[in-house]
Amino acid sequence: MAKLDKENRPDLSRRKWLKRSAFATASASAISFSGLMTLAGQMPKGDSGVPVWLANGQIRRVVTGINPQGKSFVVTDESVNINDVWDTSLEHPLGSADEQSRTVQPNGKTKLFFSVLQPSKDPKPNLTNRIGFRPTQGIAYCLLLSGEIQLLVDTQEVTLKAGDILVERMAAHSWRNDGIVPVAMLIVRLEV
Repeated sequence: MAKLDKENRPDLSRRKWLKRSAFATASASAISFSGLMTLAGQMPKGDSGVPVWLANGQIRRVVTGINPQGKSFVVTDESVNINDVWDTSLEHPLGSADEQSRTVQPNGKTKLFFSVLQPSKDPKPNLTNRIGFRPTQGIAYCLLLSGEIQLLVDTQEVTLKAGDILVERMAAHSWRNDGIVPVAMLIVRLEV
């Protein structure tokens, strides 16, 4: 066993240390990529092996927002071109949508992560009990990788399926998994 130096790491040459670190990073990335590919492998595919929502050039996009009464709602639910899913700018940091204007200041931080939502237990979240409702701290792009889930906003529920994308824009929401298997999502959040 290698002795530890002042920094509590094995006493190795810099080159050996970097190789070990690079291997550990690559291994962790491979595990994450492998898990993602397994989930992606469960998505409906066309004859080419490409997920249907990519092969046909369209994706279902659901966008949330805040109505004039201050309630979260679904601003749009439509099919869009996969090359033009959502845009933001300095003038419109949450993107442009048909709703009241909100002043927000992006802080420049982003976070990419996976979320696995287990089947909901009783009492399940609904619009009356509001279990799990919370606002997104910024704008989040949520791509469903597997399964089907209920998105709850203040005014309604919407069913999202594998291949759908949610653009969550500082709106209170909750999730309910009515199925018997976990639902996987890839989420990118831009914080404000």
